[in-house]
Amino acid sequence: MRDITELRETRAKLAAARAAITSSVEARGDSHANPKESEAFRRLTERIETLNDEIEEAVRAGQDNPQARAVAGAMARATNCNRPGADAGTRIGDRAGAGDWASRAADAIWAANSFDGETRAITASSIDLPSMVLPQVVPMERPKRVIDLLVDRAESPSNAFEFWQQTTRTNNAAMTADFATKPTSTFTVTPVEDRLRVLAHLSEDVPNRLWLDYDELRQFLITELYQGLLDALEEQVLNGDGSGENFEGILHASGTTAVAFDTDVPTTLRGALSTFETSGVQPTGWVLNPTDAAALDLLREGGTPDLFVLGGGYQNGPANSANIFGDVPRLVSPRVPAGKALLADWTKVRLFTRGGILTMLDPFSGFATNTTRLRSEMRIGMGLLRPSAFAVIALSA
Repeated sequence: MRDITELRETRAKLAAARAAITSSVEARGDSHANPKESEAFRRLTERIETLNDEIEEAVRAGQDNPQARAVAGAMARATNCNRPGADAGTRIGDRAGAGDWASRAADAIWAANSFDGETRAITASSIDLPSMVLPQVVPMERPKRVIDLLVDRAESPSNAFEFWQQTTRTNNAAMTADFATKPTSTFTVTPVEDRLRVLAHLSEDVPNRLWLDYDELRQFLITELYQGLLDALEEQVLNGDGSGENFEGILHASGTTAVAFDTDVPTTLRGALSTFETSGVQPTGWVLNPTDAAALDLLREGGTPDLFVLGGGYQNGPANSANIFGDVPRLVSPRVPAGKALLADWTKVRLFTRGGILTMLDPFSGFATNTTRLRSEMRIGMGLLRPSAFAVIALSA
């Protein structure tokens, strides 16, 4: 276990780095961080949360209690005195610092547990047994999230919200002679009205004794509920079919830019980038299914074992594959179906929220069984500000 002082110093440095990101965004006058800053902020937050758990464990171990540490040190000196080769009859009180409280307490503990130089097998006092349940819960891993690319988020003042969606741009600007009628350009925007949905789920019944005995379990369950909402939200943003309470996700929305398969996968992907370069869309992220990303990474020229088509692969930053993907960030997500890819300006989708994520517990309905359930929910809406900024790419004919 690392020293608690070191843990706190590390946490302070990470918190300062995270605050610097926020300050940088504010200094630019931006309302949201860019994708790179968002990813860095998320990673720093995860490391800080891990350090918080380690610090909490160190506190329980008495690392921030000077008296407990002093007694432990005195006991260590006592153990060293009784090692083979030490001076016969040496006691803690014979060592430096014997007059302090810690040494006197350690003397008493040593005397209570030894008799004529032999350690007793059983003590007269109570002892702590090792915990049969790990003090920390290690959660299952999650794939990287597409939702991290969604930096446009707005607080809705009510359950209903409205946004404008541009559908047409016809620029007819031209040189005109004196007294001639000026040409008319067409810029069509359509108001879109929608409402917030409730995204929610419940935990299973949890025995109350676990709440009392393990703080880590409580935090683990709350975090799992929170992360579960984000997983479901991402699924809705991409794959919602618009039925019932579901969003109309990007893959089902009308007006997106469809890119047909052309010759092979690299040619098709480069064609999607060319389409946006022509229309002026500035994409902020690629998203591929893991299967398609792996196939790209392993694509070889003419079957030659060591001659890969994409020298830098899909996931290895710009590298030698920038001729296909440009300098646009790349993400792998199983939520995009195999055989499809997305290239988009992800700032053109807006999430509307009201009140954030709320987690509540019900300690009453399980009174007869001495159990408690948790509910986590959020009110959320989605607006596709410009559908044409999202290219849905077919990776097969």
